[in-house]
Amino acid sequence: MASDDSEQNPYTRPGFVAAAIVVALVVILAAVLGYKAVAEPDDPDPTTAPTSFAPTATAAPTDSPSVQGGESVCGLEPVELDGTLNAAPDTEWELVGTSAAPSVENHGPGEVEEDGFRYCYSQTPTGALLAAANTATIGSDPELAVKSVQLLADGAGKEVAAEQAEAALAGGSTGGTVQVAGFRFLNYTGTSAKVDLAFRLSTGELVSQPFDLVWEAGDWKLRTADDGQLLSGISQIPDLTGYVLWAGA
Repeated sequence: MASDDSEQNPYTRPGFVAAAIVVALVVILAAVLGYKAVAEPDDPDPTTAPTSFAPTATAAPTDSPSVQGGESVCGLEPVELDGTLNAAPDTEWELVGTSAAPSVENHGPGEVEEDGFRYCYSQTPTGALLAAANTATIGSDPELAVKSVQLLADGAGKEVAAEQAEAALAGGSTGGTVQVAGFRFLNYTGTSAKVDLAFRLSTGELVSQPFDLVWEAGDWKLRTADDGQLLSGISQIPDLTGYVLWAGA
């Protein structure tokens, strides 16, 4: 790509690349997504607002959807099989690595280990939101980057992501500072969810990253493609129009 295009494209700037590393679950995922944005000349202008996403097609729930995928791994009781969130929940924020990680009473995280690793969320829209946000933010701690692969849904992508995370950590890759700034729900069925999170980078720029989640083994897990990449790409957004404001820093 020509140098003039590189100067205009925010994905090529060191500040963006470093911060995008944190936005993805593990260091290498965001690096791959950032490279893809530069390498594909047909991508839309990243300064424009992201296009709307069609709801992901999912199978109809069974008569007992709360059992499909297992009961809560840590005993959280709230279960909602449909719905959405149009307002920010009453949230407490705690610094993990360089990012503020959210928690909501009765919705999770139900388990927080001594090293800051967080998991177990309610089978509700609030739980799905918390799972997406915490999965992203704990990746800002290099010590948790590899461990956070446990939060991926089972499949080939999980195995690839684990290898990529190990390689990235061994190579000394680290992220910049990024904070959750807002959210919007794209889909929720009780056993699957798609949540678009807005993040504010240390440069002041805003980016959008949709997270596809599935209720699996009693918790919300992040879905990835077979190559370990997130199913939806990261994009820059001009402002938080259309998002529910939600931030801890």
